[in-house]
Order: sequence, then structure tokens, then C-alpha cells
Amino acid sequence: MQTYIGVKIVSAKPMTRGDYNTYRGWTIPRDENPLDDGYLVEYIGE
Repeated sequence: MQTYIGVKIVSAKPMTRGDYNTYRGWTIPRDENPLDDGYLVEYIGE
């Protein structure tokens, strides 16, 4: 199998793990840090 590099255009905004869980309507598990930094990423495929 060969290796390839792929590229996508995405929309993203910074969001903590806690904010993401709130956005999804989820309760944050006790073993996860709600202050972990991350991104909300949206990709709309063709």
C-alpha cells in the first residue's frame, strides 16, 4: 500500500472539551478535564 498526503478545507473554532460537551448536550465524564483545549471542526464533503 502506498502513502498519500490529503488536504481538506475545514471551518474550525477554538473550543474547550467542556464547551464541546455542553454544545453536544453531554455530561463531562469525571476522568476528563473540561479545560482541555481543542477545536470544533466542520467539514462538508462534496
